[in-house]
Amino acid sequence: MYNSFVPARHVAKKLAWILLLVAVPAPAQERVRTILVFPFDNQSTRTDLRWLPEGFAELVSRRLAGGDRYVFSRDQRDQASEQAGVTVGVPITLASKFQVAGILGADWAVVGSFSVRGDLLSARAQLPQAFPRDRGGGETGRPR
Repeated sequence: MYNSFVPARHVAKKLAWILLLVAVPAPAQERVRTILVFPFDNQSTRTDLRWLPEGFAELVSRRLAGGDRYVFSRDQRDQASEQAGVTVGVPITLASKFQVAGILGADWAVVGSFSVRGDLLSARAQLPQAFPRDRGGGETGRPR
């Protein structure tokens, strides 16, 4: 014969486990970070390298894209530049770069430069956080 009687303490334990499983939220998906890559500044005197600033930006953008990172396109960057009143296709100040990044709401803005001396090409890139987050996990300085 089947005994359907279960002691109350067993029911309470099972109920507690069920409530715990239901009450604990599933791990949140990792937030997608947005990145804006600017053309690198040409610090050389060579005018035959006009294509290289945008070439660096394209290469870095492709390498950074994927996973939990979204990289804004050149068209998106150009539209935000126009919205900020920045002339597209000419070098701009760091402050203007952060203004453009702010319009897009980018988490990071990649800025860089390159120089050529003889047969040596040197490039440098930085990935500063466009809008730093405060210690409490909130956002600071970021436009909405």
